[in-house]
Amino acid sequence: QQPPSTPPSSQAQNGGGEDGGWRALFLALRSGEARQPLLVGAGLQILQQISGINVAVYYGPKIFTMAHFSDGASIFLSASVSGAQLAATLLLSQVVDRVGRRIMSYIGCALMALSLVALGVAFLLPSGSAMGWL
Repeated sequence: QQPPSTPPSSQAQNGGGEDGGWRALFLALRSGEARQPLLVGAGLQILQQISGINVAVYYGPKIFTMAHFSDGASIFLSASVSGAQLAATLLLSQVVDRVGRRIMSYIGCALMALSLVALGVAFLLPSGSAMGWL
């Protein structure tokens, strides 16, 4: 004998599921219970978008070509950047639980800012200068 199922009308009342669904989310937002987690999540997504990593990965071969690498070397270097990103993700997924998400976020933001400044400076340097290899 199967337990009685929940009638569809009661599922519609609580938002479509046992956890409350969208209606519970909107109620939690209005009460202030979900405001801080939502702001943190949205802030992290905005930070990811303005960091420029997607642009650097997408235009990687073009960036390396502009740095006077051959087409083949540019593709290889771009793949190497993606491989390093994968390796760092796998490594840091093991470290983050021991160190803490907040500290890892601060370290990541600092390194991200430093690398983006270095990338910008490298494009400002004249190609004949001693630091033009950057």
